[in-house]
Amino acid sequence: MFADDIKLWRVIRTAADVKNLQENPNLLQQWSKDWLLPFNEKKCTILRVGRTSTPNLMDYYLNGIPLQEVDAQKDLGVWISSSLKPSLHCSKVAKSAMSALYLVKRAFSAFDEDCFAKVFRTFVRPQLEFAIQAWRPWNAKDLNILEKVQRRATKLVTGQGSLPYETRLANLDHFPLSYMQLRGDLIQTFRIMCGQSCCLAPGDFFQLATTTNLRGHPLKLRVTWARLDTRKFFFSMRAVDAWNALPLDVVIATSVELFKKNLDQYSSAHYNIPRSS
Repeated sequence: MFADDIKLWRVIRTAADVKNLQENPNLLQQWSKDWLLPFNEKKCTILRVGRTSTPNLMDYYLNGIPLQEVDAQKDLGVWISSSLKPSLHCSKVAKSAMSALYLVKRAFSAFDEDCFAKVFRTFVRPQLEFAIQAWRPWNAKDLNILEKVQRRATKLVTGQGSLPYETRLANLDHFPLSYMQLRGDLIQTFRIMCGQSCCLAPGDFFQLATTTNLRGHPLKLRVTWARLDTRKFFFSMRAVDAWNALPLDVVIATSVELFKKNLDQYSSAHYNIPRSS
């Protein structure tokens, strides 16, 4: 049991909302005393999300100690900022992946294609794709800082350094990271829609399209409108168009592995993307 792995949130519009939110730490304080599981107040923080034009500057307390306010907080491996934009996480992930790449470069004097595929997919790429559904970037700057890692990595392979990036990807049988990010969204959507994702119900993320004369597969999702980019590019919003565009034989796959295989084959044929091994 992890007594400090708890999140409390509330929309603050009035002083009553502030008071009601403070009641939750008060209840947690009593719970921790009853169960002899004290909180570490130094690890408890406040992250304010929303419009800066009407900031809520009230302090919140745990055990009588004011909680520290932060602009960003790491949660389950993902950095969440007050703007809800993934730029901070992208920069940290790129830095971490680049460090891993440098260590790999020092450990190996040279790479052939087979060695590179195993090493890159084991030590570097997982850092660029971990929990991508929670932080997939949409800003060109963030996309480029991540793609730069793979651009540099593919140059390490013997005979590939002077070739264009797209040619290196084709020769090494790799996808660009931009596709891998989309692929991660679609795989998660498949898991949710087919009941293969633990504790994630389809209705919590998507609504089936109600139009009956739609072409394509029968699991098309309803397209909704969003004004802010942080909502527009949220997982359950951004995945809809790509999911609806998939052919029937991809969507009706009987397993996640078959879905991945059919998705990669379809994408390679229709978008001129090199196939993944």
